[in-house]
Amino acid sequence: MELIVHNIKGKETDKKVKLDKSVFGIEPNDHAIYLDVKQYLANNRKGLHKAKERAEIAGSTRKIKKQKGTGTAKQIVITIVRKDLWKLRANQNIDFFNLNKENLSTKQYDQTKKYYTKAMPLVYKDFLGILGFSKYIFAYIIGVFKVMYRQLRSSDTRIVAHKSAALASQNFMISMSGFGYDTCPMEGFDSLKLKKLLKLNKKSEINMVIGCGIRSKEGVYGERFRIPFEEVYFQK
Repeated sequence: MELIVHNIKGKETDKKVKLDKSVFGIEPNDHAIYLDVKQYLANNRKGLHKAKERAEIAGSTRKIKKQKGTGTAKQIVITIVRKDLWKLRANQNIDFFNLNKENLSTKQYDQTKKYYTKAMPLVYKDFLGILGFSKYIFAYIIGVFKVMYRQLRSSDTRIVAHKSAALASQNFMISMSGFGYDTCPMEGFDSLKLKKLLKLNKKSEINMVIGCGIRSKEGVYGERFRIPFEEVYFQK
């Protein structure tokens, strides 16, 4: 195959170049190009980051953070749960789908609106735990006759909110790995002092503290114990 050569100003010239059709005449694969560019950028990041060791810290040889996993962490990301914002989030989603109504079928729009105006209030609306417990009893009775969502108490919705936040944290850590960085989720922190330090709303709850950076070559704990696969995986 022959292609016309353009000059630096983008205008055609009299020159032509012959290219191998088996290489340049194929249908481009956008995803393959994306993966190659992603790998190229990730390779460029290798070796460009370095966390200071304890001996390199000016004026001190002590470990900066007491908890393992934070010694080489350049950034700390904290996942916050705000269960009290359910009504605001529901209204924001309703407004969003109202603006994009033309992209949904009538059935999809009605189901979406029903979810945010009826299902979410049924699950999250509560008053001093009394309404939540009443909904739980109601769901238990209905559940005798048919399949029913039962996580309606305040403690249940709190667990659901934390699970959702944990899944968001998981996606964040996987994405960080894709960019060549390492993460370490940590437990055992003082949530009250951490909330005070960050000046968080009283109704907010800390779900996870994640250290982000480049892992130490020596590792943190050394070789770890792993539960045998057959003890955690069951197939029926």
